[in-house]
Amino acid sequence: MGKGCDLSPRKKSEIKTLLEHTTHSQWKIVDIAGVSKSVVNRTKINLDKKRPLLPKRKGNSGRKRVTTPRSDRKIRDICPQNRKESASLLTQLVQESGISVSKRTVQRR
Repeated sequence: MGKGCDLSPRKKSEIKTLLEHTTHSQWKIVDIAGVSKSVVNRTKINLDKKRPLLPKRKGNSGRKRVTTPRSDRKIRDICPQNRKESASLLTQLVQESGISVSKRTVQRR
């Protein structure tokens, strides 16, 4: 099973409030909050150890960008002038201006 996304701060604070200010069991909190038992248990452990409820990982995850902001602007400048053209032709126009990108990159920008 893959990893899910981080909980929103609102959902985290809801679980924290239920853990600290009610006598509900973890299973009852699971039903109320609509999250998994492991999330409630992990939140309880972090609260007991006085750890912050922030995610451990930093931002900027994922694949690094091939293009710079300047080349992205150049691609966006070329495309409106030739709005009806295919991605292949736009890619050729972008490459003629000195930016080496693939057809998929032009489609995404």
